[in-house]
Amino acid sequence: ERLSQSSIARIKAACEKLQYNPGKNRRGPKLGRRSRFKTRNICFYCMAPMSMDELLRYPSIPRFLGCVQEELHKQHCRLIISGTGDSCQVPVTLNKKNCDGVILFGKAENEEFYRSFKEKVADLPVIWTGLSTNDETHEFDHVFYSNKKVAELAVSYLQKNNYKRAAVFNSHANHPDYYDRIRHFEEAARKAGIELYKYEVPETSSNKT
Repeated sequence: ERLSQSSIARIKAACEKLQYNPGKNRRGPKLGRRSRFKTRNICFYCMAPMSMDELLRYPSIPRFLGCVQEELHKQHCRLIISGTGDSCQVPVTLNKKNCDGVILFGKAENEEFYRSFKEKVADLPVIWTGLSTNDETHEFDHVFYSNKKVAELAVSYLQKNNYKRAAVFNSHANHPDYYDRIRHFEEAARKAGIELYKYEVPETSSNKT
């Protein structure tokens, strides 16, 4: 009610540009002049049951963490990396005494663990990254990468190296995020005059996400 229509329009445009989707349980602004940071620790937490070694094998993760850490340094903050691993327990790191916020990645193994996680972070700001299908309830804020930008970067790399033909392999043919990524890649490759071969793996019980 306090914002003008022009301000609302600018905010919506910024959200669309940044691929930002606010969660339905979004907290309101803090009042007074309290500092935004207490511990100056921000935790990147992988909720999926995988080891740090497995997580860091994702090609995008090391670069993503490096960029996050670079921005946090500008705010004189530290990045803590934590994960569920095989313990199936929410780490003690996730509380307001140890960190000021959580960057969430991955999907919980079961509903019981997810409920436990939500209880732990009830008084912390949480933002979910990764695949849009991980947070089916849309309870948290989201910032997802743009598949269109990813496609443009991939095609730009192929052009710089004078590749005229390329193959794209989709291991989850019916996954909405993967489908969107492939679609944008096909469009960018066609505009660049790159001949594209597409391979898709039919959806089965073993590769559903």
